[in-house]
Amino acid sequence: MDLPFTGEYFVQGKTSKRIQEDTEARYRFAQDYVRGKDVLEIACGTGFGTDFLKKTGARSVTGGDISEEALAYASSHYAADGITFIRADIETLTFTKQFDVVICFETIEHVPHEHEALAGIFRALRPGGVLLLSTPNRAITSPLIRSLHIPIHSSFHTQEFTPDEMRALLVQTGFDEESLRLYGQRQQPRIPTRVLRFLYKKLRDPGHRTSPNFEPIKRFLQPRIFLFVAEKPRR
Repeated sequence: MDLPFTGEYFVQGKTSKRIQEDTEARYRFAQDYVRGKDVLEIACGTGFGTDFLKKTGARSVTGGDISEEALAYASSHYAADGITFIRADIETLTFTKQFDVVICFETIEHVPHEHEALAGIFRALRPGGVLLLSTPNRAITSPLIRSLHIPIHSSFHTQEFTPDEMRALLVQTGFDEESLRLYGQRQQPRIPTRVLRFLYKKLRDPGHRTSPNFEPIKRFLQPRIFLFVAEKPRR
């Protein structure tokens, strides 16, 4: 089965070099968290990451996605022992089992009801389980949008978040505030005006020249994509 690249799903061999670098960096970051663990990847898309996580040591990986087309592609390209692909909607997650790790990369910005999505992820985790969640940083990707629930100029995103907003949502959901760790990808200065942003982007090309690796946030820089590691309390 073939799947065209529309910009919504990562399709190996069809995406740009930058998107491939960014996607691979997310899963490299995750590999230390999944070794020997039962993992749920919600919004697994074409299954590239699900396969990567299993090959880098996860005990089992369940890849869930709302798209039947994406799941068909994933099943035809990445079926293997220890990998299960299922249809799942992040806003209505229900499982009879729980997982050690939930991976939620570049997904929360696609759903209008982030509270329901995070609550479902929280239920899916075992006590002491870990969530890895990445999403675009609105301060960089949509700097004219000043608060949540204002329409984003995107074909796919319903909203975007800042790190502070996401931190508050994770704590409100029940994740241990002391466990939260924030990392950034493609870190760059936040430019205050549209003209300066245009010049900086044209001269510096931060989408390609900055590092795709997730690192602790550097002083005076903002990540284009941020990632939280959050732990569900053990009791």
